[in-house]
Amino acid sequence: MGLRLSYWTLFDGNAFQNYERLEDIVFQPTLTLYHDHTTSKGSRRVFYEGSFFLFQDFTDRQFHHHSAGIAGEEAVGENGPVLQYGVIGGRRFNQPLYDYYDYYCGSGHLHLRFEGSTRGSWILGIRARYQHYDLLQEFRFWEAGAHVQRSYYFQSKTTIIGRMHLGFKKFTESSIREDVVVETVYVGNQGKGRDKGKGKGRDDDGPDEGGRQSDEVLMDEVNRTVQIESPREGVVQWISSLRLAQSLGRRTGIAVEGIVQRIPDGGSRVISGQDSGYETDDDLFDDPYSYDSDALMIELTQLLPLRIQVKVGCEMQEKRYDRKAYDLDNNPVGGMLRVDNRTEWWITLRKTIPSKTVLRSFNLFFNYASIENESNDAYFDYTDRVSSFGLTLSL
Repeated sequence: MGLRLSYWTLFDGNAFQNYERLEDIVFQPTLTLYHDHTTSKGSRRVFYEGSFFLFQDFTDRQFHHHSAGIAGEEAVGENGPVLQYGVIGGRRFNQPLYDYYDYYCGSGHLHLRFEGSTRGSWILGIRARYQHYDLLQEFRFWEAGAHVQRSYYFQSKTTIIGRMHLGFKKFTESSIREDVVVETVYVGNQGKGRDKGKGKGRDDDGPDEGGRQSDEVLMDEVNRTVQIESPREGVVQWISSLRLAQSLGRRTGIAVEGIVQRIPDGGSRVISGQDSGYETDDDLFDDPYSYDSDALMIELTQLLPLRIQVKVGCEMQEKRYDRKAYDLDNNPVGGMLRVDNRTEWWITLRKTIPSKTVLRSFNLFFNYASIENESNDAYFDYTDRVSSFGLTLSL
C-alpha cells in the first residue's frame, strides 16, 4: 500500500482566462492511495485520487474531483510486445452556483509497445471516454480514438518520435436551443370587420358601391420564441506530431515538437461566453474538437547541481475555430471566424531530495508561465501570468 501527497499554491493573474483578467490564489491539495502488485510478467496498480481546487477570493468556483481505477502492464508471450492498460472512473463536484460543471466520467485505454530493437519502438493504442454532465444534457458525449507512434533512437543521442492520432466524439443527446423570431400577424380591421387577411387589406371585389376603399386590415410584428433542435452530432479529429530531442551533454538536452490538428467536417458544440472550468482541455470552455491548430514547441532541459532540474520552453499555437468571432456586446465581428494566436513561455524548477526514511520520494517545484492569447473574439483576448509552488511526497 502506498500514499502520495501533493500540494500546490498558484498565483493566477487571470484565473478564468478571459478579457476580465480576474486574479486569484488557488490551493490544490491532492491525495493518492494505491496498491501495487508485481509478477514476473508485469505489474498492476489499483488507486484512488482526490483533488481539491480551493479559490481564495472566488469561493463559489471551488470544486473537487475524485477518481479511482486500475492500470498496469504485462508482457505478451516470451518475445512479444508489452500490453499497457488502464480503466478509470471519476466525479467532479462544484459549488451550487456552478453546478452545471458537475459531471461523472469513465475512460479506458489499451497500448501495445513493440521494442523491435535498441534503435526504435512502436506503440499502437486505442482509448475510449464517456462524460456525463448532470445539467448540460446536450453536452454529454462519448469519445473513441486510436493512435500509432514510431520512435527512433540514434547513437548520437538523438530521438525522433512521430505520432498519428484519429479521434471521434459523439454527443449522446440532441441539441435544443431557443431562438427569437419576428412574425407579421393579423390583429384586426379598422372599422367594421372583414374576413381575416382577405385581399391584403382590400376586398377581392375592389371599392364598394360608394367608391370608398374597404376597411384596412391591421397587421403587426410580434416576437415569438421557438426551439430549434439539431440531430445528434459527431466530430472527427486527427492530430499528427513530430518530436526531435537531442542530448547536448550529460546535463543538457533540447526538444522541438510540431503538432498539426484538424477537424475536417467542422467543430464541436460550444457555449458562448463560457468561463474556464479550470481544467486542461476543458470540454466546455475550449473543446479540442472545436478548432484546427498548428503549434510549435521548443524546450531546453538543464540539470543543475544539488539535484535541481530546470526546464525553459516556449509554445506558439494558432487556433482556428469553426464559429464566428464576437465583440463584448455579443455581435459578430464582420462575419469573421474566431482565430487565436497563443504564445506561452514557461520555466520549471524541480528539486529532488533524497531520502532513506519511510519517504520513497520528496520533490519541490516552482513554475512560472506567461500566456498571451491574441484573439479576434474580444471575450478570449487576454493575458495571464501564473506562478506556482508545489511539493510531492510518497510514503
